[in-house]
Amino acid sequence: EHDKTVAIVNSPTYAWRYLGLIEPDGTPTRRGMIFSFFHGGEGLAVAVALEDETYPIDELVFDLANIRAGPRFAGEDAPLGGRLGILCQRIYGRADYPGYLSMGVPVQYGAGASEVVRALVADPRSKHKLTNELLRHGDIERALVEWRSILRHIVLAPAYPLSRWTELKAAAEELVDKTASPTSAVDLATLVTLQQRAVGK
Repeated sequence: EHDKTVAIVNSPTYAWRYLGLIEPDGTPTRRGMIFSFFHGGEGLAVAVALEDETYPIDELVFDLANIRAGPRFAGEDAPLGGRLGILCQRIYGRADYPGYLSMGVPVQYGAGASEVVRALVADPRSKHKLTNELLRHGDIERALVEWRSILRHIVLAPAYPLSRWTELKAAAEELVDKTASPTSAVDLATLVTLQQRAVGK
């Protein structure tokens, strides 16, 4: 007879099984392999998007911007919305795993950033049209930096025998090459001068 005084806790193995990362015998699933290429819960979102054959790669590559966006871009819309957020909640329910998922989506997820990033890629001069009382230039630049960071991570991630993963890596590389980081345009000499003035005040 088992010891009834021992508390049942959600072990890592239980979480991996619940999230579909391993088979009953402990072998990593395809989802588990894609998850392993990322930090935190980001790979959970990417993996389920790749599993959905109806999710176009050319849409997903922009929707990745939502993964680290936070709630600021959503405005009056649902912060966990967007196709990627809805898909995550459908697959993972409203699971909470600290550092990985909150309400079924990656912990820093926020809808709305993908539309802003897509607009900026189409017309880099449109940034001033996208700001409002809640959304500042700094928020947009941070979203771009984080999005490009995710794209670079995907480009440098290992190859895996899954055609949609290969397509995503190619799409990510193309966008990294054709877009500039907001920080690359900063004149470092001017920045140092401004910092020295600020310190001197």
